[in-house]
Amino acid sequence: MVAFYSAFRTDRWAQPITTAESWDNGVTFAPRGSLLIPDLPEGASMYRDPYVWREAGRWRMLVGSALTDGRAAALLYESGDLERWDYRGPFLDQAPQPVASGADTGLGWECPQYLHANGRGALILSAWDPELGPRRTVVYPGREQDGRFLADAPALLDHGPDFYAPALLPAPDGRWLLWGWSWEARDPEWVREAGWAGLLTLPREVTLAEDGSVRQRPAAESLGLRGERRVTAAGVTAGTTVLGMVGGSFDLTARLEPRGAGAAGGLRLVTSADGAEYLDIRVDSAVGELVVDRDHASLDPRAHGGTYRIPCPEARATSDNSIELRLVADRSVIEMYLPSGRTLTLRFYPTGDAPWRIEAHAAGGGHLGYTV
Repeated sequence: MVAFYSAFRTDRWAQPITTAESWDNGVTFAPRGSLLIPDLPEGASMYRDPYVWREAGRWRMLVGSALTDGRAAALLYESGDLERWDYRGPFLDQAPQPVASGADTGLGWECPQYLHANGRGALILSAWDPELGPRRTVVYPGREQDGRFLADAPALLDHGPDFYAPALLPAPDGRWLLWGWSWEARDPEWVREAGWAGLLTLPREVTLAEDGSVRQRPAAESLGLRGERRVTAAGVTAGTTVLGMVGGSFDLTARLEPRGAGAAGGLRLVTSADGAEYLDIRVDSAVGELVVDRDHASLDPRAHGGTYRIPCPEARATSDNSIELRLVADRSVIEMYLPSGRTLTLRFYPTGDAPWRIEAHAAGGGHLGYTV
């Protein structure tokens, strides 16, 4: 087994590429003792995170980079033996482009990943800023031509605040699987006390849709983790209805339908006995978005708050307003999946012990139909 990795340097952004080998199925690794690619291409400043794959009888590698002219880049190398690598130039390079309100594709890219099938593809890139550091994960759909990636307009890969540096893996059965790093969303003091530096999401199956978008859903194997059904509820509420109790880790599928002019509403995960601590998930049918609000999700003031939105056109007031979602929670992380393949990943830190309470809330003077 050959592991490719970035050689850390304390005095510069650039981290040259090198390798380590294992002869005992990954139990131990021995570093090569020298740099595999010692010299950076001209014009590169930040440089790290190799992604290696086999294609058409050759090895190919992308390396994330920032260029001195203000563009971010994914740099392409090719090899016949994993040892001698020829630099082919930027696979894709772009100046920062907007992907959402107040968010762009970054001045540099980390952790480039390449999803490709049947002549089409998507570059998954982690947007990085030299002053602010890691920012968000973006995706460029498109196709390859003559060693360059011809990209369409970029988009967010995940609409939450706590998803970064995903890793992509082709499975033996043909699926593409992806894991993301969900970092901590609490003050550094609490992070040190807890002893954690983030966690990995559930594995996700990722596919390319006909319109070029990347769609995500939990890997089918995650259904095997489900235990006994805890909550089953259906009905209509004009206020608040308790749907049931859940543990600290659960997998919930729901259909929500605000009814009436100006109607709104959604689900509330209540994590304290007095109801003061809760995570809100509501439908904003006026603009066609699903909104996740964690401002009250922890009674500890060191937890980060904020409200985050995920496009959900089926929720617009001009339609029947109904949306479907799958919500996977594991103590301090929420992963939300929509039928469109869009996702939102968010960390929250309840202080209340499970079991927690699931409620349906109606607002705006209307009713909320629900099925969970």
